[in-house]
Amino acid sequence: MIKAEPSWTLRGPAVRNVPFHGLLLLRAGDNPIIHERAGTFLTVWNKDGNISALQTDEGRSVAWTLDKYKNIHIVEKLWELEHDMDWYFLIDADTYVIWSNLIRWLPSLDVSKKAFYGANMFISSKRFTHGGSGTVLPKASVYDFVVTHKGTASRWEARTQYECCGDYMLDTALLEYGNVLTDIYPSISGQKPVITPYSYSEAYWCQPTVTMHHFNASEMTDFDGFERSRLNQTVSIHHS
Repeated sequence: MIKAEPSWTLRGPAVRNVPFHGLLLLRAGDNPIIHERAGTFLTVWNKDGNISALQTDEGRSVAWTLDKYKNIHIVEKLWELEHDMDWYFLIDADTYVIWSNLIRWLPSLDVSKKAFYGANMFISSKRFTHGGSGTVLPKASVYDFVVTHKGTASRWEARTQYECCGDYMLDTALLEYGNVLTDIYPSISGQKPVITPYSYSEAYWCQPTVTMHHFNASEMTDFDGFERSRLNQTVSIHHS
């Protein structure tokens, strides 16, 4: 698992010693904006682990300000750690994944095609995939991003400073490199069951569910319990 903040190993019965890899502190020496804010972040983190009230001079959350830099670095770090995978799946910590549906769906896609898949969003008229809903990348796209266009993350940091969101910046780079964006909403979704839009058309209902977003820890536990308690677990879970 990869995140923007310092590295550590999360322990507990649910995660079983999953290693976390911090990204932005590795970049702090190269970018003055990241250097300043990541340094402040680390100082407070080491003191008491509470960074929720830490703000920039402009009154914004330091954690949120740093967050937008992570996406492009995550792709490079994934390749460094695991460069023999067919698929790479980017999600947030509050994204719930129905892995059985994901595994059923991936074989229908072409791993050699430069493409990426997610829930379509727009900034002005520019399309991108919503990061919290999840973004699926085939090996061909990650190889092109990291190897063919080596150094992408470093080159795009200055540009990211003036934009709002890391998912938008990652997808802008992918599109500039000739990748095709495919919208698979609502299978990859930014909603969770309690806020599912009931007014949506039949195009929403009865679609297989791959991700849901904004789950807290108890909601993840509850939904995992629901999945495990199903009498017939060979039937895919759908929006219904």
